[in-house]
Amino acid sequence: VFTGESTKIVAAMPLSAATGEGPIDASTVTLIQTDVDGKELQTHGKMLDNGNLGNCDEIQKDGVFSLCVNVNASKPETLYFRVKAGAKIAGETYTAHSPLAAVDVVDRFTQSECTAIVGLQKQTKQTYLSAIGAGTDSTVARDEAIASLKLSDAVADAGPASGDGFGVWVHYKTGRVGGLNLAPDGLRAGGGGVDPGYGSALPTHSVGTRRALALAPFQTEFAANGGDEAAEAGTQLAAQQCPPFQVDQYAGNKALLKSYREMSSYGLIAITGHGEALFAGMDSAAKKVLGWEHLGAQEVIWSGEAVNCSALTTSSKGCKTDGQCPAGHECVINGGGGSGICIDNTQADVMRGRTVIGADTYAITPAFVQRYASRHAFPGSIVYLGACRTMYNGSFAVQVYGHGAQAVVGFTDYVSNAFAHDRGKAFFDSLITDGGSVLQATTTNGADPQHKGRMFFLGQSKANISDSHLINNSWDLGKITGWKAVGDGRVISRLGVTTPVAGKFMGIISTGLGFTQQSGSLEQPFCVSPGMSEMCFFWKFYSEEFLEWCGSSYMDRFTATLTASAGKLTMVDVYIDPLCPYDCGGKATCEPGSSACKCGSQWKTLTPGDVSFDQGGVYMTPWQKACVDVSPFESKRVNLKFFATDVGDSIFDSAILIDEVSIQ
Repeated sequence: VFTGESTKIVAAMPLSAATGEGPIDASTVTLIQTDVDGKELQTHGKMLDNGNLGNCDEIQKDGVFSLCVNVNASKPETLYFRVKAGAKIAGETYTAHSPLAAVDVVDRFTQSECTAIVGLQKQTKQTYLSAIGAGTDSTVARDEAIASLKLSDAVADAGPASGDGFGVWVHYKTGRVGGLNLAPDGLRAGGGGVDPGYGSALPTHSVGTRRALALAPFQTEFAANGGDEAAEAGTQLAAQQCPPFQVDQYAGNKALLKSYREMSSYGLIAITGHGEALFAGMDSAAKKVLGWEHLGAQEVIWSGEAVNCSALTTSSKGCKTDGQCPAGHECVINGGGGSGICIDNTQADVMRGRTVIGADTYAITPAFVQRYASRHAFPGSIVYLGACRTMYNGSFAVQVYGHGAQAVVGFTDYVSNAFAHDRGKAFFDSLITDGGSVLQATTTNGADPQHKGRMFFLGQSKANISDSHLINNSWDLGKITGWKAVGDGRVISRLGVTTPVAGKFMGIISTGLGFTQQSGSLEQPFCVSPGMSEMCFFWKFYSEEFLEWCGSSYMDRFTATLTASAGKLTMVDVYIDPLCPYDCGGKATCEPGSSACKCGSQWKTLTPGDVSFDQGGVYMTPWQKACVDVSPFESKRVNLKFFATDVGDSIFDSAILIDEVSIQ
């Protein structure tokens, strides 16, 4: 939230204990605002599970209670919210509280302040490079750069990287933090600007999702000096058959801060770049103001996102897609009809010290990881940090490990590009090709002969990526882990009277319930184990197009497919008419089985739903079971995809429940 700007906050609380026979009284679920210790300051109102977008509840009776409120704060601060509700257990009445949710309120990072900071740092860096070119000792040139920075009226303090290192940190009087990566070429601590752009149950210790992320912001530079192991690992993983991975790769200036914010959604993360340990000498009180947990040196990693002062905005515009927002902004949908607001997370990250302003690009700090991983924990991930000093004092790695990663691998001090690449490549070869654990992948450990850094890991020594089975196959982890959702794909505990076939949770995809529009999917690659021959799952179809639009052009559709290099197997392909009665809902009659009869070919029964979507009049099928022969895919990589889409309109919505996906 930016100061002086009214902003709509949407609060959503999954609370299955307030449905059915649960102990929570649904009429008492309330959003409150508190201080940092959780003491109540203000009541914002009752949270409801009514499917009314007016109070920002997306789906009626799904066990998620929602409320939206407008916030307009006059000064920079952190606001805290939580949910309270009445609970009755063993005849005793209690007030239950959720954990706190923090919302930053910050001033805007203005173009003028940004331009002044970047200009000063570019000038200082150029003076340093000129001094080096003239034969000045690097330590002397660095100290002269620090002294010149301290002469600026805008600078509160400046100092060298920890351990008399190469880099320089800057603390500005406005509270902003900057840094200069001044290490010589060939080290993963310095270098120039950003590269040009390029276009079933888990075995113990295996990662929690086979989604992989490879970030290589300095790929061109590193490729010319021995190679870039993150880019190579991304290519290697994409070609991997079993275990299969969904890989997102970003190099050069495509390695934006957005990808670093989302890295805790991945099971294997490979990051290369320049790193440093900065701000050791910065005032501890200033670090506390920024919310930094570690009061010593901060391990930082430089991204591929250029510091573009001209992109900074003075207000937030409305949107329906990311493409309608300025570069670097994210469209967050928070209203009916898919309306939302363009959020400039980079401004907030700068103002709260989660990013460091460089002469060329932004760097991320441990506070950056703390902020975004606290929203979505790492799913037992393995994280490789291929940059200098990423394990210098643990300030960065402990945030990754403390927010759910199984293992974090990095380098203790300065390392050459050649050393880091060779160690990193051997690490990924062991994990990917040989099916090794993190311990096995880091046994070829020795110090860089030119420098004192070495590879080091924190966490579970048995962590690996060897599992090929379906992960979280029936969503009983209560979250999307293992699956990739596009559009409206989520996990719920119930939908009205309908509960999961087994367990406590089920998947749901829709053609646009709540804030989403037109389609939704859940998909995951896996390998069909030897001896497995049959795959089954349960599905249940809800729609506003029953019965009124039977026999019309409005035909929302649900498909379930298995795709492999050997071909595609359709498990379910169903739309409205086949699920309607033979008389098309009383509008027409035809002989069952005739070529002229579209209605009724898959009709079981349709009953009125006890839930309402935004147009009302929802009917539902019973749970149905689909099974197919998967023996042709034995020992092969397949991609399982559940997909729902609008056909003919985007007004009347449909939703499909999915549960108990099994293979035997």
